[in-house]
Amino acid sequence: LPADVGLLWTAGQRLHVKRKAVRRTPEPQRLMMLMAYVLMSRTQIVGDMWAANAEPRVDFWRRWLLEEDGERQIGHMVGHRLAERLRAALRAQQAAERKAAGYEQIERRLRDLGLDPSQPLAPADLQVRLEGNGQLRALRQVARLTEQAADIARRATG
Repeated sequence: LPADVGLLWTAGQRLHVKRKAVRRTPEPQRLMMLMAYVLMSRTQIVGDMWAANAEPRVDFWRRWLLEEDGERQIGHMVGHRLAERLRAALRAQQAAERKAAGYEQIERRLRDLGLDPSQPLAPADLQVRLEGNGQLRALRQVARLTEQAADIARRATG
């Protein structure tokens, strides 16, 4: 080999450089001709694009429309599924907000009764505390009145 020519050697799936080639700057005109040759050797020039295609025009457009319709249907299905998930997430968020509001109301009521919700309190201690300020008696009276009202309502509708 001439001194400025490189040599590549294969070993199985690997390619080894046995000798590096001298780097050359190609002439622009020759490089353009080489690129044009590569491009033209990969193409097939025909007079009528439709004639070169085995598929008739009507079949081509029919297939194209069906593909477009399929893509549109997939888009609608994805959009529908995303909307369902968004609605479910919003319902879950609203339920969590209602639950949190209920817990806040319970916390306010406990504070009104003189209890600190952040401090643990045994049921016996709770009963003693509620009896001490008469609130347990009032709660029992409210429970009895509620039962009586429900009883009256059952008799009136039954």
